[in-house]
Amino acid sequence: MDCPKCKSRSTIVIEARRDLAGGKRRRRECQNCKYRFTTYEVYSHDLIDDDQFEKDIKKLTDSLEETKHSIVNTIDNLLSNIKEKS
Repeated sequence: MDCPKCKSRSTIVIEARRDLAGGKRRRRECQNCKYRFTTYEVYSHDLIDDDQFEKDIKKLTDSLEETKHSIVNTIDNLLSNIKEKS
């Protein structure tokens, strides 16, 4: 992290805390000019919008429905084969 005062890259973290939003607040000190400053880490979440969520749910539901029909057809075929052999 560059010092905002002298632009030195030689800084150390002297204190770190979590904030209420889940990010981090860090107090830093420049080793060159002894200037102290605060940096913040902010976390963002990539959330999908409602339309995309609805599309994904529809795809999943359709896929499960197709799988269900496939399994039922396979079981029916197996039962038919067993009946024919007996």
